[in-house]
Amino acid sequence: YQRRVRGIHCFDDVKAVLFVVSLAGYNQLMYEDPTKNQMQDALELFADITNNPAFKNSEFFLFLNKKDLFEEMIRTTELKKCFPNYNGGSEVQEAIVYVEEQFKERMADKSKTLHSHHIAARFKKDIKYSWEEAKKVLLDVNKAQVSRAQKYHENNKEKEK
Repeated sequence: YQRRVRGIHCFDDVKAVLFVVSLAGYNQLMYEDPTKNQMQDALELFADITNNPAFKNSEFFLFLNKKDLFEEMIRTTELKKCFPNYNGGSEVQEAIVYVEEQFKERMADKSKTLHSHHIAARFKKDIKYSWEEAKKVLLDVNKAQVSRAQKYHENNKEKEK
């Protein structure tokens, strides 16, 4: 864990954080620590990153990957294995929404938007659509920042007169 967040203080003015998680991780253990569930580890890391002051002005994108594998796994292994409070059974979309909510709950700033995408990276259309959405969000954020800077500059010019 410490190795993963050790250099986080080096990040400055990060515009976006893309966090990719395997949905199949709810039923898999960590390679580095075979006693720890992959999804639970991802949730802990996500909380550490999203709540770090270095990223307070960053947009967050959550890509829940391996949707296709998850759809197969959930038929035989309930999500309850990872989330004991889950009561939705094996309905895929309901389970994915529940996982997404677990990530949202880890964000201390509830006013921040978590841009979530459910993808199967092996399908080009999933990746293409998700990247287009991410680019649009970042473009809109940058336009808003430029607009604010222009207004600030114009107001200061007026005061100088």
